[in-house]
Amino acid sequence: MGNLQKKGIACIAACLLAASSALAGTGILDLGPDKSRHALGRHMAFLEDKSGALTIEEAASPGYEAQFKPSREDALNFGVTSSAIWIRFRLRNTDPEATPNWLLSLDYPLFDYVSLYRKNSATGQWEEEKSGDGYPFRNRKIAHRNFLFELPLPDTATHTYYLRFATSGSLQIGPHLHTERELSIENMYSEIGYGLFFGALLIMIGYNLFLFFSLWDRAYLAYVLVILFSLLVQASFSGHINQYLLGNTPVLANGSVPLFMAGAGLTMNFFAITFLDTRQFARRIHRILKALLVLAALDMLLVFFLPARLTISLAGLIIMVTSLMMIVAGIRSLINGNKSARYFLLAWVMLLAGVLITSLRNFGLLTPNFFTVNSMKFGAIMEVILLSMALSDKYNLFKKEKEAAQSKMLRMQQEANKVLEEKVLERTLQLAEANQELSATLEVVDQERQKSDRLLLNILPEETAAELKEHGLASPKHYDRVSVLFTDFRDFTRLVEQMTPQQVIEELSYCFTAFDDICDRHRLEKIKTIGDSYMAAGGLPRPNDTNPADAVRAALEILEWTENWKTEKRNKGEEPWEIRIGIHTGPVVAGVVGKNKFAYDIWGDTVNHASRMESAGQPGQVNISEATYQLVRHEFRCVYRGEITVKNLGDLKMYWVEGRN
Repeated sequence: MGNLQKKGIACIAACLLAASSALAGTGILDLGPDKSRHALGRHMAFLEDKSGALTIEEAASPGYEAQFKPSREDALNFGVTSSAIWIRFRLRNTDPEATPNWLLSLDYPLFDYVSLYRKNSATGQWEEEKSGDGYPFRNRKIAHRNFLFELPLPDTATHTYYLRFATSGSLQIGPHLHTERELSIENMYSEIGYGLFFGALLIMIGYNLFLFFSLWDRAYLAYVLVILFSLLVQASFSGHINQYLLGNTPVLANGSVPLFMAGAGLTMNFFAITFLDTRQFARRIHRILKALLVLAALDMLLVFFLPARLTISLAGLIIMVTSLMMIVAGIRSLINGNKSARYFLLAWVMLLAGVLITSLRNFGLLTPNFFTVNSMKFGAIMEVILLSMALSDKYNLFKKEKEAAQSKMLRMQQEANKVLEEKVLERTLQLAEANQELSATLEVVDQERQKSDRLLLNILPEETAAELKEHGLASPKHYDRVSVLFTDFRDFTRLVEQMTPQQVIEELSYCFTAFDDICDRHRLEKIKTIGDSYMAAGGLPRPNDTNPADAVRAALEILEWTENWKTEKRNKGEEPWEIRIGIHTGPVVAGVVGKNKFAYDIWGDTVNHASRMESAGQPGQVNISEATYQLVRHEFRCVYRGEITVKNLGDLKMYWVEGRN
């Protein structure tokens, strides 16, 4: 093959390679309502800007198009770097009507500076949105411990975005896209997990601090400091320190991570020296631990003078070496006869695993995932538990030695008391059995009474139920001002013709359960349901002056809930149910009639007026009477409908409720 042919083949191969790289970096992520969370890791391309001087116009120019490398991982880890990293991704919303808005989340909360660039469709210019812990936390558009950006995608066009990262610490990039609801749910579970984790550490701090003040053993104080700095390190890496304590002072926020890491190294060495008594059981290791302790203290001071990149690296190195020395010190102390080192050794093995995994991830040697990101927390929890057991074991060993010295003196007294103790124990067991049987009987009686009370309260108001239980009957009561609310579904008979009885009952139960909760929130008493009609009243059994407004607020919330339900049914391809709501305020008589199957009910012309308000209304509207309007007109916007002719009641003034003033 000639030189010319070889050069031609090489040229073609180079072109194909460049083309494949460019295409790999231009992948488009399609978003739709079928999936509410997307990992961007494998749908983005990245560019390392070692100078940190590139502008968005340069990064987005054709000259840099082919220099973006496609990501092959769910998360990119660049370790500790001084380079700026550019990320490019393209999105297309396949169903903007269902999900017009998305949220971009960066799940690593320790970036100093991060910018999102998007092109203004009107001007054609790139717009920048800045974030990062280099800025005060209050400047964030969305107050969250992680960095969040709103991505409106109102059409099906392809949108290109750029992210620029620059930070002094570890640079780990694993962005995700969420719907607002998905992010809210994910954040709720995440905060619950962090709450349990931090709560457990705080409980252990309080418990061991109490033991320290009780026993005055400085090993407990050292252990409290270890847990405290472990908590602070975890809270820094999770972003909670930035969110709740130091976020509005970026200098302190950035310095807190290396400060707490160095503090963790210092307290680890202090605890090992104190707990293992290394001066006696591991003299050579004792000197190394003291040197590490001094180095950690020095790093804590250097935090205020050196760049965070250097102090974080030094603190990470101190923690790694200290963790290894904990193992060596534990083994040496155990060999030299310190039995308390057993649990200590096991605890630091668990923590060492978590620390090593976290450090390797921070240096870019491990890919971030659920296990590597949370390995420090897993190791910390196991370490806290095992070190607590180690302290208990140390105390137990001391206690056993003391008990052995006293055993000879107590043996004779124990023999003399043995017979008496057996008799007392026998009698105690008999009394315990009798008490247990009595307690079991009383518990069954109490459970049955509670069941009966709950059933009665599900049927009758509390005051009526109490009166019925005490006197065997409940007297009717007159109320001067009660607001009666009626709801009804339009064309209910036609809607349920194609449904099974079971489906009808399930749909009505779903609606009425929601109505029950809404009425409870607005202090309305559910009266009854008749078919597809729902009736509730405010101002009874305890009279109040707010019941007209309470009833209107409940009606508006029922209407809002029904509109959401209609949307769900339309999305499922089902015909929605249309609701009418009517309210009237006036006097009623309430009480219980009959002696079988008690039911709480109300009577009077007010009930008929409320029913007519509902039947004279329209779907999706709250129709109120003149009497109710006069009582709520200062709080709600109402539209006068005019006088409507109502059967048996003549012409009645009616109003639509449009909302709050």
